[in-house]
Formats: sequence, structure tokens, C-alpha cells
Amino acid sequence: MFCRRHQTLSRAVSKVDGFMRLSNVAGFVCHIVNIVILLYSTMFYSDAIKTAMSTISFIYWMFVNIIGLLFSASAGIIVNHMVRTCP
Repeated sequence: MFCRRHQTLSRAVSKVDGFMRLSNVAGFVCHIVNIVILLYSTMFYSDAIKTAMSTISFIYWMFVNIIGLLFSASAGIIVNHMVRTCP
């Protein structure tokens, strides 16, 4: 009975670990891609940020993506630290 419970719990933890790994990488990559697209558009399409509203919009989206990138990276660091310090 104990062995079955342990196997069930181990499978569940493995599935959750795979999901967390995938979602963390996906979030990180999406924010990197968004930042690259924003920088690309300002370098090669500078007409897009000539008005005050478009400049504010650009700054807002850049800020949101940088914060999201920091959250995604810190989540990965925290999970890695918690896994390594478990007995």
C-alpha cells in the first residue's frame, strides 16, 4: 500500500515538474521575443513612436515585458534553489 502511494505521488510530482519547467521556459522566451520585437520596431520603424501616445505605449509595453522577464527568471531561480536545498 505504501509503495503504491509513493509511486502515485512520484508520478504526480513528475508531471507537475514537467509543467512548471515548460511554463517557465515559455514565459521567459515570450518576454524575450516581445522585447526583441519592440526594439526592432523602434530601430527600423522609428515613425511608429513619433507621437506622445505611441511613445508612452512603447515604454509601457517595454516595462511590462521587462518586469515579466524578471518574474519569470526569479521563479526559475526560486524553484531551483528550493529543489537543491531539500533534504
